[in-house]
Amino acid sequence: MFAAAEFAPEIFGVSSDRLFAISGALVTPALGFLFLYVLRLPLASLPGIETPSDWKPPRWVLPVFALISTAAVVFTAATGLTLEVAPARPPLDEVNGHFALLRDVPTADFKAVRSIVVSVDDYDGASDFRVISNGYVQFSTSTNCLMNYQCKASDAALSPEAISMLNGPPLKYPSLFRVKQFFRLPVRLDVTNFAAPGSNFIDIIVGNSGIGDCRLAISVSLSDGGAVKRTFTLSISDGVGGGVSLRADAAAMETFFSVSKPQASALAPAVHPIYRTFEADPSFRLCQRIRLIIPLSADQLAWRSGEEWTRWAQDRRRREDCQVRNGTERDCGN
Repeated sequence: MFAAAEFAPEIFGVSSDRLFAISGALVTPALGFLFLYVLRLPLASLPGIETPSDWKPPRWVLPVFALISTAAVVFTAATGLTLEVAPARPPLDEVNGHFALLRDVPTADFKAVRSIVVSVDDYDGASDFRVISNGYVQFSTSTNCLMNYQCKASDAALSPEAISMLNGPPLKYPSLFRVKQFFRLPVRLDVTNFAAPGSNFIDIIVGNSGIGDCRLAISVSLSDGGAVKRTFTLSISDGVGGGVSLRADAAAMETFFSVSKPQASALAPAVHPIYRTFEADPSFRLCQRIRLIIPLSADQLAWRSGEEWTRWAQDRRRREDCQVRNGTERDCGN
């Protein structure tokens, strides 16, 4: 029994594997008809048709059968091969858009990029978010904002709980190693050494907490160490906003909305046009996924020596390991 490969490309419900099987089944009769036609041998009977013993097919039958069977072999094989080589794909921007909204950061006017800093400026205090630079988690609520006194504005008063935790004994639990750090906003994250020649990604992923929609403000600053500096501010609002481009150049300031449009009817629930979430059911849903793409050339990073980067990476690894093992800021050299 024929079994098609999983996820094989199809046309009109017929997979490429099925087309190859049909082509293979037609090869033998096609070669037979061609053999008779080329050697000018008579066709004694028609395959699958019972005829009187003294009946002979007309002369035109053999070339017609040879032509049709050969064309069928070529057509099915060529169609199957076309499906395999050039399968239908949706536009790249549409695919990327369903992963994240893409914003291209212009860097052509930078002779060197000596600083890339991400700043967490505002946060609703309840939703879940992560800032990821080239696959490295730089900041996340599950680690940095675990306690209710963390990730507050710099002028917010310390709660009795925070003071008690700060003065209490060390916690010997690796999963809680940052609970003694307050992470007062704005939090500045230097991600320069995570950059590499080529396309660099800063991902901002924000999810609803279940008790209110997302509010977050993050700025990304690039500098050449001198006069050239550019800052991009991305604000995620808990309000209702209109449509947004899947991919565009990064703007100096851009606001993204957690809710795309008002709920029109309970009988016809509104669906987010990008993430396919229901607007009437906001609890624990994705608010926004935004990816900043920062292209950098080897020349723009030529100021950084391999030796310096290796020392930085080793020092970072030592500090992170020390903190996870519940070392204090003094012990870990912060």
